[in-house]
Amino acid sequence: QLRVHMASIGRPISGDSRYGGALMLGGAAVPRLMLHAAQLVFPHPEGGERRIAASIPADMATMLEKLGLPLPEQRA
Repeated sequence: QLRVHMASIGRPISGDSRYGGALMLGGAAVPRLMLHAAQLVFPHPEGGERRIAASIPADMATMLEKLGLPLPEQRA
């Protein structure tokens, strides 16, 4: 499990109250677990691949902006 692994190496995911992630960042409350799958790629049974992309949720984008971090580029 990703949450357990990240905590075990001293890098818990922000907002993860169970495994020690920060609940406050840059003076702002973290509204939830800051974990997001922006893109998934699967092999297609008839050849090629199937790619599914999801935009960064608004609350996560707001948190990144508050911290002065750039938003990752979206790939189609």
